[in-house]
Amino acid sequence: MRIAMIDHSYHEITGSAGFFLDLLSKIGPVRCFYDQSWCGGQNDWRTGFDETEYDLIVIWQVPEAFDVLSGNHDNMLFVPMYDALWNGSTFYWLRQFEKAKCLSFCRKLHREIEQRGGMSRYFQFFPDPAEFQVTAANKGVRALFWYRRSVIDANLIFDLCGTTAIEKLIVHNAPDLGQARLAISNWPINIARHEITDGFKDRSTYRRLVSESNLWFAPRPVEGIGMGYLEAMASGLCVVSPDFPTMNEYIASGENGILYSLDQRHALDLSHIHEIGARARATIERGFESWQRALPEMLDFIVTPTARLRKTNLLKRIARTLRGDKL
Repeated sequence: MRIAMIDHSYHEITGSAGFFLDLLSKIGPVRCFYDQSWCGGQNDWRTGFDETEYDLIVIWQVPEAFDVLSGNHDNMLFVPMYDALWNGSTFYWLRQFEKAKCLSFCRKLHREIEQRGGMSRYFQFFPDPAEFQVTAANKGVRALFWYRRSVIDANLIFDLCGTTAIEKLIVHNAPDLGQARLAISNWPINIARHEITDGFKDRSTYRRLVSESNLWFAPRPVEGIGMGYLEAMASGLCVVSPDFPTMNEYIASGENGILYSLDQRHALDLSHIHEIGARARATIERGFESWQRALPEMLDFIVTPTARLRKTNLLKRIARTLRGDKL
């Protein structure tokens, strides 16, 4: 099977879609096309792109790709992300998206798509815990915060920490495109030490900082999958996150992480983060086993032509109707 994958060009740097590329490579050779619509860059891939050369076209988080495609290909897979389609008040959905089947890594996203008549299948991703070193920071509170959006800034982190004694707070000051850099004028006295980083030369540097921490603050209100916090959980850190998808689809507050409301800026109870972090690691271990069991079903969904899936779904709906089941 010949596969074309149209992806967000930022992922060429972060490698956040790498796990999916590895899965696709089990089906057949994959050619990647990186789209730069998000930053106004050149989209040279569009010139001469011939969809007939491929048995499967995967559109990973790039809705603009639908403008290039005819919509007549018999096996198009759209992998949207919740944070890209939901802006807090409106869900972005176009009729042309219905030309493809959707693979959803967020339960809330899956439901939104189905409510609009789209065809979606939901799978919950978990990273391999064997790839992550369990944190060595088993005493005190050592926190890591990657600043990306102004809605979650240093002042909010300070409020969430309250008067809890923080041995060290590392702030990775690398905001998303269009966001101003973080400026911190006053550090609370309960934070004994702090460090601000501007970037990581390689992934191993970030992994080292994670391994030296035991508390991780989610940097964005919503996520598509959320590789950062999943990797933190896999490393045994306590993740503190807004109570939104996809974080609240993995985290049970007080059990394997801590959820909070963005409009309630009060101090959190951070006295049990070590136990919570251990349970977070256990969550990833169990989840990865479930993810592995679900892979054959997901791969079957990916390779099956869209029209055949629609026919199968229609037959199932008719059967449920004849039985008197609720749709």
